[in-house]
Amino acid sequence: MYSINYTNVEYTSEYMNMDYQDIIKNYKSNKYDLTDKHLGLPLYWNNKVRRGKDVFLNIKNFNANALEEMLLLLIAELVVKYKNINNICDLPKYENIINVNAWNEWNEQAVLEPNHVTGYENLTTIRNVIYNL
Repeated sequence: MYSINYTNVEYTSEYMNMDYQDIIKNYKSNKYDLTDKHLGLPLYWNNKVRRGKDVFLNIKNFNANALEEMLLLLIAELVVKYKNINNICDLPKYENIINVNAWNEWNEQAVLEPNHVTGYENLTTIRNVIYNL
């Protein structure tokens, strides 16, 4: 079976629901160990297509506001870690990177690129967060 211990997961015989708001809440309460790890920005996820009849994972309550909040938390983590945002550009190679879990993982619906469901919403949200720093 699946072992996910950092958020509340709703299990049924068909799917596991993870709530994006729980991911944010748990990140805010420092339930993630970030020692020697790169920061990662999770997107919506639903892997039913790949899982077939097996239990699949679905992320619920993912939207532009939640994406913005999570990205701001990750940027704040970099600022706190390196004392101020002006030093971020001077960090050693790969120390100021926020990984995105997928650019166009269509089978899992984790997409940043423009699409017929959300259009440019994810890209626009990320651009606006960075632009408004």
